[in-house]
Amino acid sequence: LTLPRHWRRNVGRLVKVTVAGASVTGRIAAADDDGVDLDADRKPRRLAYSELGPGRVQIEFNRVSELGADEEVDDADHGLDDADRGLGQIAEIDDEEGDDGE
Repeated sequence: LTLPRHWRRNVGRLVKVTVAGASVTGRIAAADDDGVDLDADRKPRRLAYSELGPGRVQIEFNRVSELGADEEVDDADHGLDDADRGLGQIAEIDDEEGDDGE
């Protein structure tokens, strides 16, 4: 993330950025033409673009805040079947031609 529009497009996402020589990981709370509101370590910080190095969006496989404590993710809800999950049956190869490896 290098331009204000990149930061605005990624509001709500987790990012890693260099601020004053230190690496900071936080969630973009808001972004405008002047800077970014970054929630890092549960503390909101207002940072001007001039204070930020290039930011990188961090991949989150499972955001805990999106799931309740009693919710369970079911593959069927996501349209996945055994083949999609790599659990399909493995076909056995019969070598009836001969045992000499040809």
